[in-house]
Amino acid sequence: MYGALVRGDGRYATFSLQVAVVRADGEATTLERMAFLRYAPMHGIDVSWLSREFKLNGDTVTLNGYSTKAKSYPFICQIVGDAAGRFYKLSATQLEKYMNS
Repeated sequence: MYGALVRGDGRYATFSLQVAVVRADGEATTLERMAFLRYAPMHGIDVSWLSREFKLNGDTVTLNGYSTKAKSYPFICQIVGDAAGRFYKLSATQLEKYMNS
């Protein structure tokens, strides 16, 4: 959902809202997760890697999804326990390297 808030002086702010469905096992079905399941095989990536934890630059990360807007680094890996919500973006080659090490 996208929208805009317009003030009386003509200034405005845009906003977007994304909603995820939470499955019975407590996992959220996001656009990134659905995109991963669709596009990962096209890059030769095993779909069973989704939600898998691994080490990256000293951080423990979880493979969370795929960004359809990112051409070079589409794979999204969330840093586990990071209060700021930081994440890494990886290419298919980088992801394979970390998953297979």
